Amino acid sequence: MVKKFTLLAVLSVLTLSSCKIDRGLSPDLGVIKGKIYFSHRTSEILKKTDEIRVAVAKSFPPAEFTELITSPPLNKWGGDTLEYELYVPFGTYNILGVVWKAKGKPWNLSDVMGYYHDINSFLPSPITVTRAEMEVDSINVYADFDYVIREASICGKITYSGTWPKETEIMGIGAFKRAPDPNNIFSLLNVSSAKIGIPIFVSEFNYCLPLSAGTYQYIGLFWKAKGTPFTSIYYLGFYADPDSASKPGAVTVVKGETRSGIDIHVDFSTFHP
Repeated sequence: MVKKFTLLAVLSVLTLSSCKIDRGLSPDLGVIKGKIYFSHRTSEILKKTDEIRVAVAKSFPPAEFTELITSPPLNKWGGDTLEYELYVPFGTYNILGVVWKAKGKPWNLSDVMGYYHDINSFLPSPITVTRAEMEVDSINVYADFDYVIREASICGKITYSGTWPKETEIMGIGAFKRAPDPNNIFSLLNVSSAKIGIPIFVSEFNYCLPLSAGTYQYIGLFWKAKGTPFTSIYYLGFYADPDSASKPGAVTVVKGETRSGIDIHVDFSTFHP
């Protein structure tokens, strides 16, 4: 059985920039084709859905939204299995995912329903389109609506002490139903909800993170330096257990609940990337 994992917060909560490509304008375009197999697709969820698209980027994670190329909106009423075509310039794309947009809300690229990967790997599988191989077929993705329907939230204040590292490029926050392994960076791919691109070089920041109902064993912050790969992300800090500051605190939320007071403190004087 193919395992399905949500993307780490390698994609951000800013507005999605869609690059529209007209195949007739350039001979240097190929096409990626495949099927999307949806899980937990209901009429109730579809009524909350504005758009579903396929998106690719050459870098993983994408550094900017201008790197993204997206398909036209898919037919959300088209059934549990949909075929798609995505025209792209020749090159190698290190991530292909299915992204979801809620009605009345902006694109939130942590709302990733699934991504293309090998059955034996959590990492996205690269896709190469060349003049010699202009059509790449059977790029199939399993997409789960449960990953994007979030009807609860946690909120809190992030405070920082010490001096921000000057090489700071990206900060993110993620909620995990199972605590990630600090010795295995790829365990971050099991994140249930995430935001990338939260403010940097500030003394504090009030956040709210939408998520699905359930118990989360780890709510943490992650840091990345300029010009470094995904594998160089650092665990920076976490919401602490009120009874033991050295341990992550568990948080349970129910449908419709906004849980506040999930505060995190980071001391940069003890951080040595």
